[in-house]
Amino acid sequence: MRTTKFIRVFAFFLVLITLHACSPKFNWREVRDDSTLYTVLMPDKPARLSRQIQLGQQTVTMHMSAAQIDRVSFAVGAVRLPDASGAQIALTMIKEGLVNNISGKITQEKTSASKINGKLIITTSLDISGIANNTPVRMIVKLISHDVRVYQVLVAGPEKSINTDATDIFLNSFKTI
Repeated sequence: MRTTKFIRVFAFFLVLITLHACSPKFNWREVRDDSTLYTVLMPDKPARLSRQIQLGQQTVTMHMSAAQIDRVSFAVGAVRLPDASGAQIALTMIKEGLVNNISGKITQEKTSASKINGKLIITTSLDISGIANNTPVRMIVKLISHDVRVYQVLVAGPEKSINTDATDIFLNSFKTI
C-alpha cells in the first residue's frame, strides 16, 4: 500500500517536473508591421516605440519593436527614407552607431545584394563584440535596405546568454513585405 502511494506521489512530481521543463522560455509569435512593411518571429510579445533619429542631414522616424529574454534583446528597427538614394549612407551610419554604442569591434561582416520585384535589396550581416555597462556584450545584426526602407534586425546581450538557435530563428525569419 505504501509503495503504491509512493509511486503515485513520485509520478505526480515527475509530471510536474516534466511540465515545468516544457514551459517555453521562448514564446515565439509572428509580428507583422504594416506601417514599416516587415514580418518577423519574436521570442515574446514585443514592446514598440518610435523616435526621431538623425541620419546625416536627415531627421527620420525609427520605429522599434523589441523583446527581451534572459537579458538578451531581440529588436527590429525600421526607417523610411525620403528616397532610396540615401539608403547606403543610412546603413553605414546605423552600423557605425551600433558599433560605437558598445565601444565595439566588428568581428565578422558579410554583404550581399539581391532583387525583389526589380528593387535592389542590400543585406549586411555583422557580428560585433564590445562592452556595455562594464560587461562584455555581443551583437549579431542584419542591416537591410529595401528601396526607401532601412531595417536593423539585431540580437544583443551578454555573450554567454545568447542562444544560437533562437538567434538563427529570429534573424532568418525577418522578411520585408
